[in-house]
Amino acid sequence: ILGLPRTVLIGSTVSDLNCKFMYGELYLYMSCLGFCKESECPLKDTQIPLEHDACPNQYPQRVFTLVGNTTLTFLVRNERAYSNEFFLCENNLCVDFHRVCDLVDDCGDASDENSCDNHF
Repeated sequence: ILGLPRTVLIGSTVSDLNCKFMYGELYLYMSCLGFCKESECPLKDTQIPLEHDACPNQYPQRVFTLVGNTTLTFLVRNERAYSNEFFLCENNLCVDFHRVCDLVDDCGDASDENSCDNHF
């Protein structure tokens, strides 16, 4: 998973790993999958999937799609595929998952760092 050596995950149970020194997308995925000891997932339930009108004035070439026949969301094409891996900041800006919990205020309001347990 995510470039981790197999030995890290083999035999690991939920909440086994100390994720204090993981950052960005790796921290986000490991904490949200429940592998991190003493770390909560920084994503809120309202962020998955993002609503179709999230991230106003960003991603003008978004493609709309329906999730579970209930939620209209959007995808953005990158060089290989379509993606919807965006964190919705409290100020309604969006940043890529790899910018969350990376010790940098990418949102401009620090909401991409506020719920992270990997800070010193």
